[in-house]
Amino acid sequence: MTSVPPLQGRRVLVTRGVDKRDDMGFLLEAAGAVVLRVPLIEVRRLVVAADIAHAVDRLGAGAGAGSPRPWLILTSATGAGLAVEAVGAPSLARFGIAVIGPATAAALRSRGVDADLEATGQVAESLAAELVHRGVEGAAVLVVTAAGARDVIAPALIAAGAHVEVLEAYRSVTPEGAADRLREALSGPPLDAVTFTSGSTVRHFAEAVAAPPAGCLAACIGPVTAAVARAAGWTDVVTAAEHTTAGMVAALVTHLSAVQRLP
Repeated sequence: MTSVPPLQGRRVLVTRGVDKRDDMGFLLEAAGAVVLRVPLIEVRRLVVAADIAHAVDRLGAGAGAGSPRPWLILTSATGAGLAVEAVGAPSLARFGIAVIGPATAAALRSRGVDADLEATGQVAESLAAELVHRGVEGAAVLVVTAAGARDVIAPALIAAGAHVEVLEAYRSVTPEGAADRLREALSGPPLDAVTFTSGSTVRHFAEAVAAPPAGCLAACIGPVTAAVARAAGWTDVVTAAEHTTAGMVAALVTHLSAVQRLP
């Protein structure tokens, strides 16, 4: 007897960025879902590779004899890719590399770099706390992040005595025409879920649509994104236990399997 895929017939809107691999869409389709793809986030670079290379050089220059090991903090897979692209994997071996979640760690590994610290809590607060616990007084720290990102890590490390430089390397923007494509997708049969991989995807959705679709679930990659979704009016929110696309699909399978399908 052939088993029915767990998301058979469920309609799921995927909002991942235009420059991201479609892992989530493929995983959802493998689970039986009908996937609508409307990317709501696009990365716009704010610096060139030389700017990142100069910042990395400053980080290395800040590590004098007898001083603590310098740390490079990468808050996203995008930042990880930009850093390795700018200076090459071998140049990062002299630093401690800290990342927030498994997706960023995986992005580094795919480029030949292993993270020295992956925050167990998978959020910025836990990364900052773990670095402070290790001891960062007198250490040089470079944080490569997005413009407009939550300012959590740098203040905590500065308070602990670190010398911190924050480099806003990119900005997340709404792709051209995305709002129209989103409204068109929502004009069809009801959705069971919308996936959000960052607070920016939630905000861009809200900018295009007056209110969340009735009876629709927001599937969020982590608690920070989930908080943004609730603030935007989503009442049914599920958060992935592991902050990855696979974790989001697993959360959807668990939740939607227990919920009656929309008419």
